[in-house]
Amino acid sequence: MEVDALDNPTVGANIISSSLALTFLGDEPLAPIDRTFRSSSGDLLEEFGVLQSVSIGHRDVEAALDFHVFEVQDFDILIGHLIEDFLLDPPTLGKLD
Repeated sequence: MEVDALDNPTVGANIISSSLALTFLGDEPLAPIDRTFRSSSGDLLEEFGVLQSVSIGHRDVEAALDFHVFEVQDFDILIGHLIEDFLLDPPTLGKLD
């Protein structure tokens, strides 16, 4: 079964680190985009572009998703997260509360 998905930032976005995108999808062209976000820690996150229609499969379901490519170190890939949530509450992997 194949599913087409459209990106809607109010519903959720798919974010991939630039290092993972270059390692596994380096030959895929990036759709140009001019966005810069400021994280809660004050860091500027520049978006390199959008990888369009990346084929993702899980069990017997395949989907073509768009991924926003950022230079991030905290994770490799997030699927279906609000960009606003990502920027307001950065991931705390590797930190103890």
